[in-house]
Amino acid sequence: MSMEKNRENRYAGIPRLEDYSASPTFGFVEESPSLNLPEYFQRWVELATHTEELIRSGQIRQEVHQLPVLDHTRLDSPQAYKAAMVCLVALTQAYVWCEGEDGIPEVLPRCLAVPLAAVADYLQVPPSMHSYSFGLINWKLTDPDGKVELDNLETLVQICGGSDESWFFCTATQVELDFAPALNSMIEAQKAVVDKDVHKMIKELQTIEGAVHKMKNSFSKMIDGCRPHVFYNVFRPFLAGWDAPAFKKKGLKGLIYEGVSEEPLSYTGGSAAQSSTLQCLDAALGVTHQESQDKLCKSFQQYMPKPHRDLIKAIQEGPSIKEFVHNSGSSKAVECFNNSLMAVKGFRDIHLQIVTRYIIIMSQKSNANKKYLTQHEAGTGGSGFMTFLKGLRDATICTMLGRDLNEHTTTADAVAKTTNGAICKSSRQDVEWSRWKKYIAFLTLCVLVVLLIILIIFLAWTSMVPLYTYIYIWLVWKVILQ
Repeated sequence: MSMEKNRENRYAGIPRLEDYSASPTFGFVEESPSLNLPEYFQRWVELATHTEELIRSGQIRQEVHQLPVLDHTRLDSPQAYKAAMVCLVALTQAYVWCEGEDGIPEVLPRCLAVPLAAVADYLQVPPSMHSYSFGLINWKLTDPDGKVELDNLETLVQICGGSDESWFFCTATQVELDFAPALNSMIEAQKAVVDKDVHKMIKELQTIEGAVHKMKNSFSKMIDGCRPHVFYNVFRPFLAGWDAPAFKKKGLKGLIYEGVSEEPLSYTGGSAAQSSTLQCLDAALGVTHQESQDKLCKSFQQYMPKPHRDLIKAIQEGPSIKEFVHNSGSSKAVECFNNSLMAVKGFRDIHLQIVTRYIIIMSQKSNANKKYLTQHEAGTGGSGFMTFLKGLRDATICTMLGRDLNEHTTTADAVAKTTNGAICKSSRQDVEWSRWKKYIAFLTLCVLVVLLIILIIFLAWTSMVPLYTYIYIWLVWKVILQ
């Protein structure tokens, strides 16, 4: 008994997952969510599971307006509150965005606003769409007797994107599930710091690396079931929040929640940045971001359940894995630490590729949905997403530890040289190469123009085509442009 007590005292500064609504098996994902609500609330379930047809028929707002204000206090369990959250968020997003950016309302009706605010308050999250309300608690097994894996997952509710939308959110859920072993190993790695156990530290870092590689592999499967044009044109617009450009374009400061607030409330939309996974990894591995990126990360934490953001803080304030590895004198520990960081960097690379494929490229196509044009320049979470994501990736690279190969030990000088030199140099080289590519493209264009002019002069000189013909064509072109 006294040994157990001593053990608890020794690890007093290290968080326990069960105290933060997390588990070593499911991570932050709700273990068995469902839409099982008392009969009194069945109208919410009926509408939420038919939003796609109601949006297509133009009847969603009419149906919402006919809803009574249901008494949320009749929800009889935490699971019921979570089911209510999924339904109310789906109905709210459908209600707000169903008529395009020009048709966004100024007021969310009382029948949605009052219960949504109360349920969100109970769950300690904002009354809006976020990674928790439409990811962590919005999934089920297609085959109840099958494995918990991506091919056997589907959402409880989709707004308007059918199977593509289901795959999109379930891919994110699978990434969260893959993260669970890493979350557990972060805690165990901090215990290794307390115990000064280098071998245990190496084992836990290897587990973290393996888990992040699994996360990356699952994330890369997004394209298997979610088509970019369906994401971009069909259901992405419905993920936006009340700080979206469309609200600002109409001079709105947010959405008035009738019966809750007389002033407009502004919440950001659903975003992968609201997931606790990467922020936990950053906290555990000692990744620090530039002030602007750090400020954004902290703002996204406000959309996580309070226990999850408290866990990020607890990990950050716990024993330093990075410092222990740095001072361990173990080249193997340094290698495993850096491999974990490179795995995180690889995951962030995949995220950038997916954003490019699903948003950047799609926004340049002529068949973009004209009802939601102002969403091109911002992520659904409201951030300038490419700059933000690249900043997070670069900070990950610059956290890596150096190694003095002669001494076979980590040194402060080696860390400084490697972090500020060779590793971060690669990021600077990427930037420089990007600039050079622009210069090369410009010079190539200039050369082509000069060659074209020479060709025109040659043809005119040889009387094959009179010079005045080119002058006439040029003047006509100028008139057309004006």
